[in-house]
Amino acid sequence: MNISRPLIKGSLLFLGGLLFLLAACEGVFSHSSLEITEVKTSLGIDADRNPVDVTSEFPPGTETVYCSFFWKGGKPSLTVRARWHYTSGDIPILDTSFKLTRVSDRGVLSLKMPPGKPLPAGEYRLDIEMNGKVLKSVPFTVLTTK
Repeated sequence: MNISRPLIKGSLLFLGGLLFLLAACEGVFSHSSLEITEVKTSLGIDADRNPVDVTSEFPPGTETVYCSFFWKGGKPSLTVRARWHYTSGDIPILDTSFKLTRVSDRGVLSLKMPPGKPLPAGEYRLDIEMNGKVLKSVPFTVLTTK
């Protein structure tokens, strides 16, 4: 089989151009480089969305757990998921999605019981995920009555 040099050269140029296009498009198809940089659970949140009374151990009778988090490298309109788990009983309790509004900022999530109904004592976990990958996992405990 006799293949001419111009045909080989043209094929190599075509393949090289195709590889260049694929490399250039990588950013279009790749996932965001979203990073959750800090997560704090707390008993409250102030008007500027800062955590108040930061803790990972909540007293008996706690009705709401707040989670303040910071991110960077996100894209506006990127969908992120928050999954709350009661790990003492291996029970998923709340699954919610939200969209980022900025490239970097802070957000607040909360796990809230109806008024007068405290969270059951035990171990909990919040997973912050994107595209099924856990970006940050935060354990916390609601203490039992003494």
